Amino acid sequence: MKSMLKIVLMVVLVMSLVVVGCSNDTETTESQDMDSQSDTSSTEDEPMQVDEVTEAVDINFQIAWDIESGRGKNIQVAIDEFMLQNPNITVTMITGGDEQQTITSLLNDAAPEVIQLAVKPVKTIAAEGLLLDLSSREAEYKEIFYPTLVDFFKTDGKLYGAPWIGHTIELIYNKDLFEAAGLDPEQPPKTWDELMEFSEQIEANTDAIGLGMAGQQGNDAIWMSTPIIKSYGGEFTEIVDGKEVVAINTPEGIKGLQVYQDFAMKYEGAAEKNGGNVMEDFRNSKIAMEFQGPWGVTDIWKSGDLFEVGTGLMPAGPDGRYADGGPYGLSIPVNLEGVKLDAAMALIGYLQTPEAQEIIMQGEYDEATDAYYPYRVPMRTDMADSDFFQENPEFLVFIEGLEYIIDSFPTPAYNQLATEVITVELNKLASGATTPEEAAQSIEENGNPILRTFD
Repeated sequence: MKSMLKIVLMVVLVMSLVVVGCSNDTETTESQDMDSQSDTSSTEDEPMQVDEVTEAVDINFQIAWDIESGRGKNIQVAIDEFMLQNPNITVTMITGGDEQQTITSLLNDAAPEVIQLAVKPVKTIAAEGLLLDLSSREAEYKEIFYPTLVDFFKTDGKLYGAPWIGHTIELIYNKDLFEAAGLDPEQPPKTWDELMEFSEQIEANTDAIGLGMAGQQGNDAIWMSTPIIKSYGGEFTEIVDGKEVVAINTPEGIKGLQVYQDFAMKYEGAAEKNGGNVMEDFRNSKIAMEFQGPWGVTDIWKSGDLFEVGTGLMPAGPDGRYADGGPYGLSIPVNLEGVKLDAAMALIGYLQTPEAQEIIMQGEYDEATDAYYPYRVPMRTDMADSDFFQENPEFLVFIEGLEYIIDSFPTPAYNQLATEVITVELNKLASGATTPEEAAQSIEENGNPILRTFD
């Protein structure tokens, strides 16, 4: 697979006589990780020197969304403030393209000076030697972001993305149903055992189901089940002697599958439901709890505050707490230098400040309700005292969860395994058509041949 990507990149390089634009209307996509590392990036032993920008300079900033979208307009507010504070720097925002477009622009030395990238593109592009090593800032970043999060943007021990904004998937619950069930609405369950106890109490005292769990064959079942399985010490795959192999067929993995099935079987129709269906049932008070990102809270706001929403971290198991998420970093082309590099680093530094991070919480405009709603959260650890989070503390868990962040789709091989095998078995578990033991064995028997095609 690595050789195939190399061939693709060689073809792109040959075609680079044609200038290819780096903007369209699609969000940056995630792609496969690479193992090779170029010698052209700076090293951790050579601290990056960034000077104050005292001369006029223009730079481009590529975001993951359309610049005319509500998200683009929200980010523009932060950019305008940056330019007001840095009158010598002019920043032009650019609509993000897909990963291949970004690679092409980097190969052509035509890339924007600052690029918003998700974790997988950071790793893939950095492995080709196309991004600047930011390791000299690692200690600084770990003072204001969770170290686990900063490490997410590393490849071969070097840092290629400066943390910016993102989200995690956490527990969202209906406080009104908690009260009706005799539960403390300010105390969400902290463990999977507690979550089951809360569910049973809700079901015994209200007409609602405790927890909604996606069981439809698709990605939603993966990111809902993986934190459970990992918290019981299980893993869908692991690396053995340099090769990825199925690892779920263990007592720990089977226990995690059992807990997933226990919750899914209590939720009528789980095998036919995805994350959107779960949100709808939560909105209609058919379920008291769900797993979602910050949009799970704003969905209730948009619906007219049907009930009071509470949030909590993903429950913990015997092996700890884990949360799926989607962090974005800010990266710089490897060959950028001089005043443009100084300006790019100044922009990144500003976008990481509490001031700029809080601007993100002003949110995107929703025409239907004529109001603004958050779409992602800051990733700094010190935002609790800011005005927005003082007024809306329910959003803090989506930052706090970054301490426990995992990638539920870690490799290209795993992506295919999940699509063709794991989601099939999760769907069977949700419907009661199989047992955890049978599911684990099937994933092992049918999954390892898929993984071997990626060797």
